[in-house]
This record gives sequence, C-alpha cells and structure tokens, in this order.
Amino acid sequence: MEEYYEHLQVINDTLVNKGDYFFKENSAARRFASEVLSEAENQYSDEGFYHTYEDFKDFLYTHHVDSIAYFIYEEKYK
Repeated sequence: MEEYYEHLQVINDTLVNKGDYFFKENSAARRFASEVLSEAENQYSDEGFYHTYEDFKDFLYTHHVDSIAYFIYEEKYK
C-alpha cells in the first residue's frame, strides 16, 4: 500500500501541483490523481509498457501518463 501512495505522490508532483491542471476543490484533484494512476497501471500492464520501462515509477514520468492525464481532465474535469 505504501507503494501506491508513493506513486500517487509522483502524479501529484508532476501533474497536479505543477499547475498544468486546475481544480475548484482539493477533492477533485485527489480523484483526478487517483484516476490517472489507475489508468496508468492498466496501460502499463495491458499495453506492454513494462517491457520498455522496467520500473512502474519510471513510467509515471513519461509522456504516456501525461496523455492519460490530459484525456481524463478534458473528459471529466474541464
């Protein structure tokens, strides 16, 4: 479970706290980060990114996760 929170912190640091995405409420920002992390986990395993990025945490810093965040934000939070 500790690893989950570490990964969630990466999402918060690289996407939410950076100011690229704006939220009216902190609860919306938390939901967004959780949704991005969940989708990143799915794509990491389902799309075979584990072959390219040995460590999931490294994958979280890629443009792939930024794209996931963009689409989730546009669909649900804009």
